[in-house]
Formats: sequence, C-alpha cells, structure tokens
Amino acid sequence: MVLTRHSIPFPLFFVLLVVAVLAVWILGPLVQEVSVGVAVPAVPHADVKHGSDAAIARQCLDGKRPFYLFFNQDTKRYGTVCYVDDMWAIVIVDELGNEITAFVKNKMKSFDQVLTYMKNAGYGLVH
Repeated sequence: MVLTRHSIPFPLFFVLLVVAVLAVWILGPLVQEVSVGVAVPAVPHADVKHGSDAAIARQCLDGKRPFYLFFNQDTKRYGTVCYVDDMWAIVIVDELGNEITAFVKNKMKSFDQVLTYMKNAGYGLVH
C-alpha cells in the first residue's frame, strides 16, 4: 500500500514525513554508500573495536617516526609497525591502501615480540 495524503489522515502523513526527514538527517552521516549500493558504517572497524588506540596506531602513518613494513602474501595486506607513546602500534591496510585495522600491542615490550606476533599472523618483514 502506498501512503499518500489521501489514504491516511493528513496529520499522520505529516508526522511520518517529518520523522523520515529527521531520520535521514540524523543517520545520514553515520553511513556511506559504496559502489554496489550497500550501506556500510562510516566508522572504521579499528575505531569500533580498539577505540582511541586506533588513533594512536595511525600515527605510524604520519611519516614522523621510524617504522617497519610487513607484507602478508596470502591476504596481500601490508602491516606498518612503529613505536608510539611507549607502545608498539600496528596498522594493517589492503593492497589499495584501505585501512583494515589499527591497534596497539601495549603488552609487547620489544621489537622481537612484535616480530613474532606479525610472523604468527602471516606477515614477513619487508623494511
């Protein structure tokens, strides 16, 4: 059934219209459309799962600190590892540079521990 001004009382039609407009206005910034027309959250996975640690990890990509680059042959993803705020941080991106995740490994104190972690995840050291 198509809702028109003639099939339901006008005040109800007006209320539904206002609710729909408000919903689009409020929820619009929270989703983005991809080329296949599927709505996906605009908030990256890393922010949802790792919170503020994701922002800390992204500092690996700012070009202001030394970093190590890893590559996973199976997934074709790159891992950037650096030391930020006394923590080892990791950012994983796909072959196009799209972020997959970003997090810190605050329990790891040495690069050898991070190297073992990355190797166990299928990544080899590139640089």
